[in-house]
Amino acid sequence: PNTVVTTRPRRATFGASSPPAIVPASLVTRSSPIGTDALLDGQSLQQQQQQQYQATTTSTDSPAPHLSTAPTEEHYYSQDNAPNHDKVLQQQLADTQLSPSSEQSHNVDADEQQGHHVMDRQQQQPTMVELVMAQKRLDAAFSFNEELYEYPIPRLFVLLPPSFTNKNPSGEPLQNFRLYFLCECGDQCDNHNNNSSNNSSTADFGGPSNQPTPKPTTEQPETKSRMMVHLVKHAGYEVTRTAEFIEKYGSYVLGMLAVLKHSMTLTALTSPELGVFHERGDPSSKATKNMVRDTITTINTAIDSLEKTLGLGNDHDATTNKPNSDTLGACETFKNLRALDGADHRRLDTFLRSHNHDGFLGDLYRTTVETDRTKWVCFEHYRTLYSVSSMTSFIKAVEANGGAYSPYLSKAVINLTSSTAAKDFFGKLASQALALDELDIALDWKFGSSDLAALASAVTQSNLRVLRLDMRDDKGKKSAFEGMSLGKGRYHPLVQMVSSKKLRGVFFSNVHHLGSRVSGLPQNHIICTLQRFHLLNVIESADQVRLANILTSCPSLIDLRLGSFSSQRKMHPTLYYAIASLKHLKNLHIYSMDTGLSDANVSGDTIKWEDASLSTDTLKGLVSTGYVMNRAKLEGLIQASSGIMEVLVLEFTEKKWQTVELSPVHYRGVPSMFQRQSLAAISHGARPFSRLTHLHLGTGITNSSIEMLASVVWNLSLVHFGADEHSKRLLKYVNFASLKSLSLTDLTEDDMHPLFEAFLDENRPCQLDRMDLKIAGKILIVPDLLHKIALKRLELVEINRDGMSKIMPILNLSRLEVLSAQFRSESASTEDYYYDAVEYALAARVKELGDNFLLQCEKDSPVPSSSLEARLEGGFSRLKAQHIVFVKRTELDNQHWHSILSTVL
Repeated sequence: PNTVVTTRPRRATFGASSPPAIVPASLVTRSSPIGTDALLDGQSLQQQQQQQYQATTTSTDSPAPHLSTAPTEEHYYSQDNAPNHDKVLQQQLADTQLSPSSEQSHNVDADEQQGHHVMDRQQQQPTMVELVMAQKRLDAAFSFNEELYEYPIPRLFVLLPPSFTNKNPSGEPLQNFRLYFLCECGDQCDNHNNNSSNNSSTADFGGPSNQPTPKPTTEQPETKSRMMVHLVKHAGYEVTRTAEFIEKYGSYVLGMLAVLKHSMTLTALTSPELGVFHERGDPSSKATKNMVRDTITTINTAIDSLEKTLGLGNDHDATTNKPNSDTLGACETFKNLRALDGADHRRLDTFLRSHNHDGFLGDLYRTTVETDRTKWVCFEHYRTLYSVSSMTSFIKAVEANGGAYSPYLSKAVINLTSSTAAKDFFGKLASQALALDELDIALDWKFGSSDLAALASAVTQSNLRVLRLDMRDDKGKKSAFEGMSLGKGRYHPLVQMVSSKKLRGVFFSNVHHLGSRVSGLPQNHIICTLQRFHLLNVIESADQVRLANILTSCPSLIDLRLGSFSSQRKMHPTLYYAIASLKHLKNLHIYSMDTGLSDANVSGDTIKWEDASLSTDTLKGLVSTGYVMNRAKLEGLIQASSGIMEVLVLEFTEKKWQTVELSPVHYRGVPSMFQRQSLAAISHGARPFSRLTHLHLGTGITNSSIEMLASVVWNLSLVHFGADEHSKRLLKYVNFASLKSLSLTDLTEDDMHPLFEAFLDENRPCQLDRMDLKIAGKILIVPDLLHKIALKRLELVEINRDGMSKIMPILNLSRLEVLSAQFRSESASTEDYYYDAVEYALAARVKELGDNFLLQCEKDSPVPSSSLEARLEGGFSRLKAQHIVFVKRTELDNQHWHSILSTVL
């Protein structure tokens, strides 16, 4: 039947500015009274509305459930609270009196009316439950996810055949479908007519030609149509491992196809001139109508194909009325629709065969609307948000200082070298950078407190959401006395930045003597908005007490990263206690900081480690390098969070003393064979660590941990995997097809046979971008492996001279941007001879090197500048100076970990 109970009054159903959140069944069914054909065959909007009212009428004596009082979306869509969701909705609807109306009518054929009775209140109520649940699922799928703010991949996507604007045969195989990202324009779709006249050109903006310089409008309130989406004119992306992709994303794609179909149908009703890609055209054009009609037909075909593949098909064919799958309200299509999280997006990148790595996926632009919700929109809708002139001066200031601005990510990167340049830039940041969401800035001169104060003031006045600040404060250049003598006020503007009500993420690096340069915060000072905080440098004991004071003022933090990759320090108990007080943490990275194993006294009070436990309710990512953070606490944290853990990176200095138990208690001590049988009875999604995207084990782990991880790893689409001699047994279970990054330490070629079998097979896909190898023993097969794989970054650590002589002549240089060679010897002349041999081999292949290629050679002692200046430019045995650099081991360590963790956001 065509009866639909909506959650809004009937008068709001067809408003152009307020389209329904739950579309009427007859608008989206394939053989509806007002189907796509009727919309595209020249009927007026009035005629279509009149027919719709005659076909479907809905009446209730009381208003629909008031959804704004319902629990939060995060509550509804956490897996742990799924039963609560239904229970709350049932209770909510039970409290809402729905009395049948005497005027209620049904547009049903005479034959169908026989044997059917008007639904009573009890029969209507389950339909309302389904509608409200569908609305909640849609809200969650479109809601802002703080985890994904910085991720350079749009959130919404569908699968369609490449020629989706033409009628597509129903037999098109899914493996031929391509992935298309969607513009999530929302209410902008309604306002497109009023704003699309802005066609001014600004070549300096960095986007397509005739592109305006951005300035966000101040009046873009969210409306009920925020779930409007549309396709973008783009070739789409080929999907690898189609079967695996459908298994992981099929239900989501099915739901998004229904949303896309709803949006296209509604747009054809209200703004037919916009067409498939929301490009202005002739509304009466037959070509436009045919394109829309054929695209919707193709969407129907895609829905059918996915339903059959997922086992959701029924006895209806593609031409029949399918209310249970086509109606946005009560439909199976939305049963599994949910918002994608960080793990989903990290995996998504591994399924795209080739894409632009500069963050321009789908030609969409990342924007932040007035409600602080992040959206990805097409260029046409992007410029409805921004006016012509406000960013021009700011972009010129960025470029004048050697920086760059990306309109796709609303991000600027700049290195300031003088107070004069900084003053000019800060002024433009405060008043002329309204479209800027993210700023990555380095202060590369001897700045003063007034410079920091000016930066803090500009940040506070700007629209920035994320600030990355490199102070370039080299701790080694100052004595401890000089650091202390600078006074408590010098760095205090940093606290002002952290306290900004607009900033969501603040990332500091090379900020030393924090404790002596920052005054304490008021006792009850609370910073509610900050969600991500990083301090990436050595943190001394005196600094840690002040840092703890800052952290306790930021109770909403979800991402915290502290320490240095190259210098170990003890963690002060006060800092540990402050971290333990953060109950919403999703990502915790502790670099080279040891909590110790004994109790400690702080200001006369004894703080025992067991008195402060880190929260396990929300933790999805844990990175601990250098020294272990209290092994017992670490094990308990990992085991308790194993069900939701997405990133697990452990790399400890004293590996032989640190054997970690990862298995939860109920898996421990079980014989391996019995454990395998027990795990086999548990679905993969319910097993510990089944959501991992990054697994790096540079420490000893127990046999039970190996057995448990082996039962899970084979079915994971890992982005990064790292192993050493303790965890090498897991290598044979890894799905190499999805890997972007691989780290192997102290393995022999015999240990690496699973890797050779995977990558030396011509029929096996390879998506690796980076690899670091430290190989023990003879090297025979590794050269062939490195000839086959086209990497972007390669680190070769302690590879003997004989091995390097085999690798360098055949190394694949087609994509290589960084080759890091690390070799240590007690003899400086032996090191020099080693690096000379590497350089000679590359100089012989100079024509194969890219313009941005860089050879990094480890060198703890500085190389005289005269020797670099004397280097032959393009000689037969030497690289150009631009292609080689000598780097200290500490900096190489930093770059090593940054390259691994760059995909963890």
